[in-house]
Amino acid sequence: TTQTQAVVIADVTAPTADLANLADINSECEVTPTAPTATDNCGGVISGTPDIAFPITAAGTTTITWTYDDGNGNTGTQSQEVIILPIDSSITEVNDFTFTANASGYNYQWVDCNNNLAPIPGETNQTFAATQNGSYAVLIDNGDCSVTSTCVEVTTLGVEGSTLNELKLFPNPSSGKVLIHSSFAFQRIEVMNALGQVLHSEAFEATKTRPVILPEAAGLYFIKIHGQFYEKTTRIIKK
Repeated sequence: TTQTQAVVIADVTAPTADLANLADINSECEVTPTAPTATDNCGGVISGTPDIAFPITAAGTTTITWTYDDGNGNTGTQSQEVIILPIDSSITEVNDFTFTANASGYNYQWVDCNNNLAPIPGETNQTFAATQNGSYAVLIDNGDCSVTSTCVEVTTLGVEGSTLNELKLFPNPSSGKVLIHSSFAFQRIEVMNALGQVLHSEAFEATKTRPVILPEAAGLYFIKIHGQFYEKTTRIIKK
């Protein structure tokens, strides 16, 4: 005596995501996310398939839809957001020849725009003071990616024949006291730090010679003198 029995295997259960919610990914650089996983009653661990191509480079919020397919007609989906906020590449002009990057807490390298963005030796601070006319930009790096600012022009340094360049500060570098000597009269001075913040301001009768006491801290400072129809800024180093 014989009997026939049919065994029908039908996978009707969709994969279950291993994480109930996928965390947002926040970055300043392009992103290639790691695929999340789901567990299937028949197929075991299944990696998600994204609905967009990687890497993600667009600034702002991008939503990925991950699909878990067990190969038997059952699928599950899950969403994840990628938020890219690029490094701020803007810079602020402190004065005619001094600039500062607005993004704080990064690595900086100022470059020469007239020389194929060649790095300027030693100029790795957030603030840059040009010593000659030219075009300059800053490369800002967070260790994973970098951005470069727009180029800025400096045209007011060393203009030949200008009476405004007949200005001397000595000694420079100085241990504290500086003597300003000019071929033109001025009646106000300002002492600024490397960020362009005014540390000292003084007005007086028009003169061509004036002593100035620098701040106690060593570093780079700028002295701006004001005449009746002009102003001139010169850098000074405090030892």
